[in-house]
Amino acid sequence: MDYLKKEKFDYFDMNEALINDYRKANTNLSYDEYVKKYMVNGHGHFNPLGNHFFAYSLKDKIIDWLDPKPMTYQNHGSKIVDEHYFFDARPGSMK
Repeated sequence: MDYLKKEKFDYFDMNEALINDYRKANTNLSYDEYVKKYMVNGHGHFNPLGNHFFAYSLKDKIIDWLDPKPMTYQNHGSKIVDEHYFFDARPGSMK
């Protein structure tokens, strides 16, 4: 990790995401006990909740890396979503 930071590589550290989640939880559980909820049988590989956590932890980093951004993440002024893109993308709505 030190090398990646020093050389200014784009990276994602899942351990950092888990530690930040643990700190935000403000729990009396130890870190090891806390992360068990994300693991199959409490250790090892991620369970479905862990996969969900991983995906949402990584999502914003990937969006930052992309240029151009996916349409739903582009800034469209005061609009939240470009309604022409949204509606034209539905099956059967092609003109």
